[in-house]
Amino acid sequence: MIKVLHVFQKGDTLTSRYVTLLAEAMSQRVESEMADSPVVFRKKCKDWHPDIVHLYGETKGTTDYRQVVSPCGTPFNDHQPYYAVIARSPMEAERLHCQGINRVEIIRNPLITKTTNFEEMAIKTAYVYQKVMDSNPLTLMDETTLQALSAILKVGLCGDKRWIEGLSIDTDNINFHTLFIYAELEGILFLVNKGLQLLGIKAPPYQKTACYLPDNYQVPTVSYKTDIALQVSDIRSNGLTVLKLCTLFESLYEKSLDEDKLLKKLEADKSLPLFKSLLYLEEEIFQLDQGFMPCLPIEDRVTRKLRKEIYNHLQL
Repeated sequence: MIKVLHVFQKGDTLTSRYVTLLAEAMSQRVESEMADSPVVFRKKCKDWHPDIVHLYGETKGTTDYRQVVSPCGTPFNDHQPYYAVIARSPMEAERLHCQGINRVEIIRNPLITKTTNFEEMAIKTAYVYQKVMDSNPLTLMDETTLQALSAILKVGLCGDKRWIEGLSIDTDNINFHTLFIYAELEGILFLVNKGLQLLGIKAPPYQKTACYLPDNYQVPTVSYKTDIALQVSDIRSNGLTVLKLCTLFESLYEKSLDEDKLLKKLEADKSLPLFKSLLYLEEEIFQLDQGFMPCLPIEDRVTRKLRKEIYNHLQL
């Protein structure tokens, strides 16, 4: 169950009543707590660890939690980080859009209009919370799920589970829901499904879910370039994705690869340093065997930039 901390100003009786009724109506879907002062807010965050902080009106939040904002007619600070903004009416939503605010959801307040009720409001609000929790899934993966994803992808790429012999996968504690969302958004779901099948892991069926995506998000597509130098050039020009790393990984395992010729080509293109950084990430993410590395990998400023690019690909 999603844990939501509702934050509003002390003395705001209307919002307090609204949140109380909302929490009751959502009780089967969402676990709620409230804070009406900075002291209570900090204590709740420390002791309760919410999944989402929902801010109402002119209140201050935190960058440590995913935030939903209900301006409630007050000026919206577009510099504060948020996943979604809830408007009370189409008019308020239009005003927010004119400010350049994205991810605006309209959920009417039954305390101020008869066009809705608390059950409808609760369903719509819980749906927004779920969309928030299904966004930017990589940041929600625990170490067990991350390790499993790495192993599953390697098996899917190599086509044989013997490539991860000696590595145990804790299937009982994998967050398959988050893993599948991430795989779909990164265009690697087919590799994950292949890896699971080869490993004999029976995962729960994946159902597509709605989530929030960056404005410039594009669905990653499979590159049919088999030439590694061209792949590296594409990464240099158009950026790195997990799918591009997967394609590069497969190309490195090609038996026909002429390593000397490749290194000369990369040197001539001034792409060798970038290639070495990519090899480091291949080893880090997919446990690429050094026997398949045409040269030694390096971790430097470029490597760290590429790692951040992967990590922030779905960040809002």
